[in-house]
Amino acid sequence: MNIESEAVLRILFFKIIPKKKETVAMHIGSAIALK
Repeated sequence: MNIESEAVLRILFFKIIPKKKETVAMHIGSAIALK
């Protein structure tokens, strides 16, 4: 996983974290697992 992708994921994560913390964590985990 390159640095740019990680940065994008962090930005998305922190934008959505107030709404759906657990769901976002699962999606990120799934995305990492699939790559």
